[in-house]
Amino acid sequence: ADAAVHTTIRRNYFHDIAGRSIAWGIYFDEGSTGIVAEENVVLRTTHGSFHQHYGRDNTMRNNILLLGRDAQLWRTRREEHNSFTLERNIVVRATGALLQGDWSGGFVSRGNVFWSLDGKVVFPGGATLDGWARQAGDQGSVVADPHAMPDSSTPWTLGAGSGAAVVGFVPFDLTGVGPRPK
Repeated sequence: ADAAVHTTIRRNYFHDIAGRSIAWGIYFDEGSTGIVAEENVVLRTTHGSFHQHYGRDNTMRNNILLLGRDAQLWRTRREEHNSFTLERNIVVRATGALLQGDWSGGFVSRGNVFWSLDGKVVFPGGATLDGWARQAGDQGSVVADPHAMPDSSTPWTLGAGSGAAVVGFVPFDLTGVGPRPK
């Protein structure tokens, strides 16, 4: 596929997705190339908010990824090219891993907000944010409470004092998404 031709997944609200063996909110499967996912909310999945299973030059940008049971972000394995870029996402865990799979290189991470409801934000290998930044080359991400409100009727709304502003996260409104009356 030509990396210049993009598929865009924009302004969706994916929630309460469950499966026995796998169930993701946003899933880039084998050979996925040039996909951009932006301004989406993924809430309460059994396996993870996002999974990259091989692919090239994909982008996860300005999404709110909340409360996956097993993991928030999952990557099958490292490839010798840029698999994806993570930028300006809000990633909040309550259970499971923050990042699952192989995060040893071949991706770009910058300007994300990472948070855990228990206050324990742990990156692969038990790393802190500083260790993660050195290991993964992450630039400008923060560990900060984004004041995401997953139990509200508008989980894309961030509460006062959100740590998301410092990374350039751009709030979006999903009011009216979903099936429309005929």
